Amino acid sequence: MFFIIFYYLNISFLSREKNEKNLYLGINRIENWVIQLDKTCKWYNCCPIKFFVENGKLEKKWVEDYCLIGNKNCIRYKLEMKNEPHPDNMLPNGEIREELEY
Repeated sequence: MFFIIFYYLNISFLSREKNEKNLYLGINRIENWVIQLDKTCKWYNCCPIKFFVENGKLEKKWVEDYCLIGNKNCIRYKLEMKNEPHPDNMLPNGEIREELEY
């Protein structure tokens, strides 16, 4: 990330007028990326939903609508926070899909 910021800052010094807009756009993209990282569910990397999506067993919408935006309405998240056991094949909305397995 440091390299990217340095790269955009370096360009702006070479031709400030021409690249001022590019600098702004580049920093804006970096900020959006960092904000997105902050919103990602803290359980995302170990969640079976991620595994199922990456292996084509589940639609991407589950990760996009729950995991990557920090959706606190996720039933799996709520159960995890209460330290309550729940099945791996439980979707974020609480639905159980019997066909989902590791």
